[in-house]
Amino acid sequence: MKKSTILGVLTAAALITTSAATYAAWDQTSDTADQTIAIRERVTLEANATAFTGGDLETTNNEITYTGTYTFKAATVNGTVNTLNLTPTVKGNDGTTALDPSKYEIEIKKGDTALTLNDGAYTDTVVDGVNTYTVNLKIKDPTLANTSVTVSINGQLVKTTPAS
Repeated sequence: MKKSTILGVLTAAALITTSAATYAAWDQTSDTADQTIAIRERVTLEANATAFTGGDLETTNNEITYTGTYTFKAATVNGTVNTLNLTPTVKGNDGTTALDPSKYEIEIKKGDTALTLNDGAYTDTVVDGVNTYTVNLKIKDPTLANTSVTVSINGQLVKTTPAS
């Protein structure tokens, strides 16, 4: 092949490649998709307790009852959390060692309704807003006389799936 023929073929190939890679002014060769995400509110739980009262001298048996109030303020989001599990712990005089459950009995009520104990936790299924609980602690062991106990209530918000 002649040099002029080879040069003509290469020139034609270059023109075809260049024209294939160009776009007209009306061609749309790129685009962007946007989406806005609304970040939800925080789910929060705040706990407060008031002093226990009771321990009256008029008791005629070996049990003394004390009553305290615990408040848990729950901020949930559109029903995403619908259960509050309350887990009580009664600690002895040192404030760190849990007492043997045979030495006391504990009851947690919301209003006049006693909460149900299940797997060591009391469950409340209506928890958005301020929730006030009455805790009745019945001391059953006379060896606890003249000591102190600490009643801790751990609250945990839990998302549950309703039964279908």
